[in-house]
Parts: sequence; structure tokens; C-alpha cells
Amino acid sequence: MTNKDLNLAFDQNLIQPASPYLEEPHDHNTHGHSTHGYHTETDKLGTSTPPKQSTWKQPKKYTLGSLSFLSTWLGHAKQQPFVLLSVTLFIANTFFLLWAGFWLSNHNPPSDNVVDTISPSIMKGINTNFETLDKQLLSLQQQLDQIKLSIGEQQQLIATSSLDLNANVQNLSQQIKIAITPKPKTKKLDTIKKIPTKDWHVNLGTFSTHNAALKLQKQLSALGHSVQINSTSFDNKKAYRVQLPGFKDRNSAEQVARRIMDQTNLNGLWAWKDE
Repeated sequence: MTNKDLNLAFDQNLIQPASPYLEEPHDHNTHGHSTHGYHTETDKLGTSTPPKQSTWKQPKKYTLGSLSFLSTWLGHAKQQPFVLLSVTLFIANTFFLLWAGFWLSNHNPPSDNVVDTISPSIMKGINTNFETLDKQLLSLQQQLDQIKLSIGEQQQLIATSSLDLNANVQNLSQQIKIAITPKPKTKKLDTIKKIPTKDWHVNLGTFSTHNAALKLQKQLSALGHSVQINSTSFDNKKAYRVQLPGFKDRNSAEQVARRIMDQTNLNGLWAWKDE
């Protein structure tokens, strides 16, 4: 064996990749077969060279619906969170648009024809409510006017009673003064008889409307009383006073007033003198 053969054998061992198989000792037979059943070349030094094996592996083929593709895609998505976020937002927007379209299709605004058919009925109801409110306001205004008239009548009654009381007090004090003062002897003068007048009235009520006064007049006329209706004014407003005239004094007028209150549902009747 020459030096050239040794160098060539040494260079081939350096160039060849390391074999994954461990060399097993073999006997130096003349046939050149290993214990694994494959043929090896034996050089003149007695060393064997195993056959070359390729380290390249064929890549696996994935289909779109396979689990291997899904797991591989998720692995890449985890390594790139921006891609996962973008895909998630795209799916969410798609579902939202589908849901919004379905919701809008089931909640269409009413057509113009429906609005036109409903509007007259609504306006009719509004007009009816306004008419009812107007009637209620008119009734309340009449009641308020009647209350004001009643208060005015009561104030007038108090004023008349106060004047009568003052007059009685003055007459009484005058009589006491005359009784205390000695009288000189004088000739008796002929006394003048006073002719009784019928200036006392029974006030039956004052009303803000003429219809209310007529209603009371008819009610008392059915009981045999001659009732009069006189126009007057109160708080710069026209009023109607119902009264029963023709009494010569307060006592007779008050007796008739009490009898009328017993016969009807009227209250607060009072007598007054027309001076």
C-alpha cells in the first residue's frame, strides 16, 4: 500500500457525513459481508465504508380541513398576535353587520299611508280633549264667580248688621240720656203717626248668570212667593240678585226667610232694608 492510497482513503472519510449507524465489529472474512446483510467495500487496510444515507425529509402535505392545518395555523397566529387580532376583528365585524341587517329588516319605519290614516283619529281625540277642557274651565270660572258673589253678599250682610247694631246702640244711649235728663213741664204736642212702609226685603241670592237666577225664581214661584230679579254689579261684573220684597219690618222678613229655608235647600238668607 502506497502513501497515495492512504491519503485518498483518509480524504474520503473526511468528506463523507457521519453515519447514524454505529459500526459493529466484524470478522475479516474473505467474502466481505457484514453481519447486517449488506455489502461493504473493504480496502486494503481492512476498514469498511457504510452506504450513504440522505438526511432530507419530504415535507408533509396539509389539507385545509385537517386538524393538522388548524393547529399549525393557530401556532403561527400565537407567534404573531397582530394577525390573530385582525382576524378576530374581521369575524366580529362580519357577524355584527349580519345581525344589524337582520334587525333593520324586521324594524322598518311605518309607511306614509299608515301615518296618514292614524293622524285624523289622533287629531280628533286631541280636539275632543280640548273641548272637554274648555267646558271644564268655563264651569270652574262660573263657580269661582258665584263664590265671589257669595263672599260679597256675606260682607254686605256683615256691614248691614254692623250698621244696624250701631244704630241700636245709639238709640239706646239716646234713650238713656233722655231718661236721665229731667224734663220741663210742657204742653203735649200732637204726635204724628208714622205710616209704615214696606221697604224690607229678603235676599235670596246673587248669581253671575241670568239662567241661574231664573231657575231659583221658578222654584220659589211654585211655593207661592213673588220673587224679583234685579240687575246689579259686583267687582265690575254684571250680576243678578233674587229678592223677595214687601215687608214692613225686619221681623216679618226674617220669619219668611226662615220658612223658605225650611221649605228648600237654601241657606244664609237674610233681610235688609232698601233705603
